[in-house]
Amino acid sequence: MDREQKQTFILNVVKFLIWAVLLLFSYQYIQQNPAEKVSLLSWFQVIYQKGEVIYYRVTGKNVDAIKQKHNLEQYFQELIRVTDERPCVDPTVVSSLHEDYATLRSLHSSDLSQHLWDLSAAVIEYDEVIQSPCE
Repeated sequence: MDREQKQTFILNVVKFLIWAVLLLFSYQYIQQNPAEKVSLLSWFQVIYQKGEVIYYRVTGKNVDAIKQKHNLEQYFQELIRVTDERPCVDPTVVSSLHEDYATLRSLHSSDLSQHLWDLSAAVIEYDEVIQSPCE
């Protein structure tokens, strides 16, 4: 290597080390701040959902049903977070909440219209039970 190539190589190694340190600090910050972590993960979920809506629109399927499914998924996720914070919620309610959420996530596009109304009613009932005062 000539002198210019050595300088370029050393400069690139220094840049790499600086970026590695910055990446390490970013990783530590995200691990210490759960809200930042959730916002990053939810961003990927939103991108996936928008892609799914575009796919449904292009293929001519029911776009409103898939949007309602995504809203119900978010509602279920919020209820699951609330049940984690409230230990007085009946464990059978929590298990049925998780089962219904799994059912919602596994619904195929052909089954959406049949089950969305039932799951919408169920999520409202779960919300009332979870939000009731602890005894």
